[in-house]
Amino acid sequence: MEKSEQERMALFKYQVILPLLDGALTLVDEKRIKWEILEREWEFPDGGEGKVSGRTLRSWLAKYRKHGFVGLFYGNRQVSKSQGMCKAIAPELLDAARELREEDSTRSVELILQIMQEGKGLDVSSISPRTLMRYFKRLGLKRGRRRKGKGQHERYEQRQTNDLWHGDTAHTFMLPDPHNPGQKKKAKLVVLIDDASRICPYGEFYFDEKLPSVLDTIAKAFLLRGKPKRILLDNAQTFRSTTLELMCAELDVGLSFCRPRRPQGKGKIERFIRTLKEGFCSQAQKAENITTLAELNAAFQGWLEMYSSRIHKELEGVTPEQRWGKDIHRIDRSLTETQIRKAMMLRAERTVHISTALVNLDNREYQANRESAGQEVQIRWNPERLDQIEIWRDGRYVETALLKERKPHVERDWREDIQEQPAATKLASATEYCAALMGNRVEEAMLARGQTKLLKLDTFIELMSRLIDFGRPFEEGELEQITEGFKRLAPLERSETAEKLKQAVEEKGASQHVRFYLERLEPKAFRR
Repeated sequence: MEKSEQERMALFKYQVILPLLDGALTLVDEKRIKWEILEREWEFPDGGEGKVSGRTLRSWLAKYRKHGFVGLFYGNRQVSKSQGMCKAIAPELLDAARELREEDSTRSVELILQIMQEGKGLDVSSISPRTLMRYFKRLGLKRGRRRKGKGQHERYEQRQTNDLWHGDTAHTFMLPDPHNPGQKKKAKLVVLIDDASRICPYGEFYFDEKLPSVLDTIAKAFLLRGKPKRILLDNAQTFRSTTLELMCAELDVGLSFCRPRRPQGKGKIERFIRTLKEGFCSQAQKAENITTLAELNAAFQGWLEMYSSRIHKELEGVTPEQRWGKDIHRIDRSLTETQIRKAMMLRAERTVHISTALVNLDNREYQANRESAGQEVQIRWNPERLDQIEIWRDGRYVETALLKERKPHVERDWREDIQEQPAATKLASATEYCAALMGNRVEEAMLARGQTKLLKLDTFIELMSRLIDFGRPFEEGELEQITEGFKRLAPLERSETAEKLKQAVEEKGASQHVRFYLERLEPKAFRR
């Protein structure tokens, strides 16, 4: 799901203040971190670059500490209706600036303005560097940067348990597909590793590595091992999810990502997965009693218990379970199952139907309140419970909408109560006026309705078939004779025709040729 402008800005604010949210910071450390934040050049969500002022940083911290992540939603800049245009800068100045950036992408905005003023003699005093930077961003004219070398990588380790979790996925071996007999499907692992203790907070095999599987694993890890300060994930598209980012932000868990194509930063979990594949997976693949995901996960949990109770060579002679237990007094277990379930809900933007107040999700309809009709909202839902969804607006919970059941009748429109109007007073002048408008149209209409007593060809054939029961359908030749007879005899009145056919059947029965019955419909003067 694409992030909204508010969500992008709120997540940016959260990433800026995240290092200051550690309650264990000393005054010296807090002062140092604030100085680093204020001196850093940040890339803002709108494409601009610059520093965060001390006043702004204090405001963001105060809002977060008072209202939590929701507090960061407010005070954001609104998206301009003229997005993609730049009315604040004259067109000729914009063209000149664009040409200079296209000519040399390494030029900074400040250098471009200097060249325009000194080299071209243009007045650039009215141009804001930030505005020009956003304009370049919208045109895709980002500033070219010098590539950094590979540098050196030093091994690191967190001081405390639950300071950092590593997360990743791994493809393993094939299992029988429960939904397609005779076919096989690859089992995929979603797993987390604690940096300091090497304990596995939780891991599970699925038949996919999509977002619901990732959220399920992280939620179970929170309940089992408490809340970490930060989670470091791979750059896979599944992890780059707005739902995951917002979930971690609302639960006050930092979320970081490895640099693309730089696997050195996630060596611990890569080594764990290698150990898992070389040990457990190589044997589970050959086991006859591992044919389902449930059996595979049951065996995997047993392997994790064994792994956690064995001495790890990087932990100075202790097991991962023992190392994790040393810091058990500082483990944050404040998260409840309800908090986690609400935070891990999938999210999407929708517009509530203005007439019915229904919200559509995957061909399912949910009934919202009439106050939400026509509103643009965010819906949140649990993929394992599709009988209801939550309606949110501007970062705040509004209501829970239940799944709408189709009914065989049309319900009354609840949006407005229709009041009966008092009977109008009858006026002679109005009667005369309407009489003049109607003329003789009423008599003509009544006469036209009376013509419906006459038979058409199809009703004539149906009438003959019903009254003259041959015990079989009419043959093709008989139908031709009936058609010719109808053209000759029409118009035929329904009741009179039926009476004559009944008399013919009573006289000769239903075994005569159709010519006999057609002749009985002839006027007596023309009969043979």
